[in-house]
Amino acid sequence: MQPTTPNNGGEAVDSDGARVSATVIEASLTTSAAGTDLDLADFGLVPSLQVCGTLWEDRNGNALVNLPSPDNAIAGHSVELQNSGGSTLSTTTTDANGAYCFSSDELPGLTPGQSVRVVIDPAPLAPLDPLAPGAGDHDGSPSGALQVASVNMPSSYGAAPSTANFGFQGTYGIGNLVWRDANGNGVQDGGEPGLSGIVVALVNSAGNVITTTTTAADGSYFFDGQALGLVAGQQLTVRVGLAQLPANLQPTTTGAGTSTTDSDGVYQPSPKFAAEAPVTVPAVGAVKDDIDFGIFLLLLFQKLFQLIFCFFFF
Repeated sequence: MQPTTPNNGGEAVDSDGARVSATVIEASLTTSAAGTDLDLADFGLVPSLQVCGTLWEDRNGNALVNLPSPDNAIAGHSVELQNSGGSTLSTTTTDANGAYCFSSDELPGLTPGQSVRVVIDPAPLAPLDPLAPGAGDHDGSPSGALQVASVNMPSSYGAAPSTANFGFQGTYGIGNLVWRDANGNGVQDGGEPGLSGIVVALVNSAGNVITTTTTAADGSYFFDGQALGLVAGQQLTVRVGLAQLPANLQPTTTGAGTSTTDSDGVYQPSPKFAAEAPVTVPAVGAVKDDIDFGIFLLLLFQKLFQLIFCFFFF
């Protein structure tokens, strides 16, 4: 609550209190004649104007504030309130729940509908990254190195607080390697090269391609979960189309090594004609970096056997 406008009416009906500090309201009076009551010191209070919000780590990837679980509150982080011109009005820090508030109780210059900016510096939160602008409950947008939410104060005293939330995520995603399995043993042996320029697709449970990427010079690939809006626990498939490979190159044996050295791509005949590996989207902050595809040179007798097998069983 805060004092209303003083001296706005007759002495019998107005408010006389004025703020003299953040916590004190006073009314100046003139003493009356002896034997006369002085009953004209009135104090009118109105509900305050507030802009409030939460800083949180989006652990499940849905861009919504899910506190106290599974998301994490970001406590003790500095938040700045600026006027529309960028001048600082006040600063505060988030509490144990990641929450903060700026109120006209402490900032009597705030007025209904006033345009303000809520500003935070994301640098101390690295390696967490801000969510994309407009994602879910996240209100921040990049402004140079800062995150800024431009909002209006509530349109009237006592109205619900204006909101400016800031969400962050750690890197998460799916990836690893497409390599040439020179000896065909299904294991990433020393000296076996990665295959660059190979198109790798990420496919949803309905069989639709979400996106594709191309392997780097060392054969590695990566799908950024945050950029793609992937949700932890989502069931997907990583696919390498075989038509793009040189003649007689085929997927190698699967499951022959450890989870980090084996090949995961299972051969899928026509019409897919691809190697596929199922994958579960990891939790935010984790990377599923062991989905590998070994490719080896199929010898003539092996190719003949494969054609006969496909003819009779597919």
